Amino acid sequence: MRSSTLTTKGQVTVPAPIREALGLKAGDRLWFRLRDGVIEVDTRSYAERTAGVFAGRVPPPDDLQARIKEEERTAAEYAAAAATKQHNRGG
Repeated sequence: MRSSTLTTKGQVTVPAPIREALGLKAGDRLWFRLRDGVIEVDTRSYAERTAGVFAGRVPPPDDLQARIKEEERTAAEYAAAAATKQHNRGG
């Protein structure tokens, strides 16, 4: 484990071996999170860490529009069938 000292400006230096292992260079952005009293540092944003998590689960926009129309058509057919059934029962 490496240590670093907090400056009066609230800055810390990432130790060289860690910078080198992660390929960090001046200007790179780091993200901090406090979890159970421990500071976690990440080199990727939340968006970068979760990119692709829904890949293949959400249809592309063109396909999405077709799916929405199909769902609307199915819902309309279901509602019409339910109304017909209700009407035939005398309600």
